[in-house]
Amino acid sequence: MFERRFDVDHKRLAGIPGAKPKFSESDLLPFLPDEGGVSSEEWYKAVKLVTGMSERTFNGHRSALKKESCIYESKIDGKTLWVKTVQGIDRQRKASGSATELYSDNVMPDSDPFE
Repeated sequence: MFERRFDVDHKRLAGIPGAKPKFSESDLLPFLPDEGGVSSEEWYKAVKLVTGMSERTFNGHRSALKKESCIYESKIDGKTLWVKTVQGIDRQRKASGSATELYSDNVMPDSDPFE
């Protein structure tokens, strides 16, 4: 028979509703070179090719990385390039389960997506 337990919070048992995130901000960093920079379009194409991440998710994670000073926008001669900071390089190195580890060599593109 059913017995009510008042000491258990039913909301905590259910967990957080909705889809769980597939990607984190750290998943974007391996696709941005440590030296130099790339345009938003080139960066997103490389991320999407390997991960399948949506543009909306990419833009949200890119904004979060910018707020955390892991990346910055460099505007030279009217061209905007995204550049990884020292904090971004450190975060990528410390991240466990980064995109480069999650995706095997069989999934990574044979050619450089930035060329």
